[in-house]
Amino acid sequence: MIMDFRRKKYSPPSPLVIDDRTVEIVQHIKFLGSTISSNLKWELNVVNIVKTAQQRLYFLRR
Repeated sequence: MIMDFRRKKYSPPSPLVIDDRTVEIVQHIKFLGSTISSNLKWELNVVNIVKTAQQRLYFLRR
């Protein structure tokens, strides 16, 4: 998967092909437990952590 970290939006990059397969361009990806977004903001990562914590705390409250 390819992530574009450029600040200005230019024309889309030409497709990257490895072993006759096109590599997908994504807006965010989960890697080693952290969610990395193309704009390098932590919002999506924090949302995922809070969601997981709420699910686990729900079972402790019961």
